[in-house]
Amino acid sequence: MAIEKSTIGNILEKTKTKSNEYQADINNAVAKLKQDPSNSADLAAFQAAMAGYSVLLNYMSTTIKTHKENAQTILGNMR
Repeated sequence: MAIEKSTIGNILEKTKTKSNEYQADINNAVAKLKQDPSNSADLAAFQAAMAGYSVLLNYMSTTIKTHKENAQTILGNMR
């Protein structure tokens, strides 16, 4: 089974757009911070982008872990 057609593939596809947005926000914030590291507004924007990206990664990790555990339970019950 190809990953693109799996449940995990669907999860990754649905989160790809948001992930790309967060990565762009992070890159923009880093570029601004390189110009003026003392700007607190730019630092806050960077922290907000990192927090959003962290939440997204946590969601993806938890979802994939849940699917793994469900698959293990199903296989364990087949024995």
